[in-house]
Amino acid sequence: MTDALSHMNATLDLARIQKGQSAAEDITRRFQPGANVDVDKAATKFESMFLAQMLAPMMDTIPTDGPFGGGPGGEMFRSMLTEELGKEMAKAGGIGIADMIRQELLALQER
Repeated sequence: MTDALSHMNATLDLARIQKGQSAAEDITRRFQPGANVDVDKAATKFESMFLAQMLAPMMDTIPTDGPFGGGPGGEMFRSMLTEELGKEMAKAGGIGIADMIRQELLALQER
């Protein structure tokens, strides 16, 4: 059972990394000179992805055992919770990354 959970966690971590890479590649591709893109949306999306990646190690330390711990199901859905926390934090103002990204993207588009 433990091996199966470890394998599921490894698979979820790999999927999370691949999703992050594809999101970063998508943002980079859309910001080529002359591209018409919603800069605010892209900057907020990047910040939410960054925050989710920073929250993931913290979330991994929360025990899932005990009567109300969540068990294997809780471990499987933890990555989704982390992703949503990152989105909500970025939507609420985040930590300022979106503002810096927004400024740089606008500067790149003006070149």
